[in-house]
Amino acid sequence: IFQPPLLQNAGAPVPENARTSPQRSVMLWALLLTVLHVITLGFLSGEQEPYRAYLSAAQHWDSNFYLQILVHGYELPSQLVEGALPSIGFLPGFPLFAALLQSIFNVQPQHALLLAANIGAWMFWVYFLLLCRSWGASRGLTAVATIVVLAHPTAFYLGIAYTEPLSL
Repeated sequence: IFQPPLLQNAGAPVPENARTSPQRSVMLWALLLTVLHVITLGFLSGEQEPYRAYLSAAQHWDSNFYLQILVHGYELPSQLVEGALPSIGFLPGFPLFAALLQSIFNVQPQHALLLAANIGAWMFWVYFLLLCRSWGASRGLTAVATIVVLAHPTAFYLGIAYTEPLSL
């Protein structure tokens, strides 16, 4: 049975300074990856102003439905019309998390959605880097794996107001 190197010494005592430093390092690298990803999406958005580029990530496709749910709650139309998507087709976890962040930080709904998505992206990168570390991947292999993930077309969803960052 394959056992990752990190789990082979699970019972061994760990020095106090070794407990916080690797986790802090992973969390900072994950934050850097998240910020660089958001900046890259801003440059690729076609917007001239960074603020508008940032907000444009919360104003497309399903993001608009989540924004409507966050602002108005779920609305059941009196009559279903072919081609119209009611808000009841979207799960409540993402809008609820965004509402929590909106109430804590007192930000606009668009910012709350983006903050929720970016927190989810940051958590993804923390988990991804810890997974690479637990499997004993070298720094070079971890860097290559990170580039492969970032280069994948669906990595786009890690930086916009969609549920995918929280689902990973």
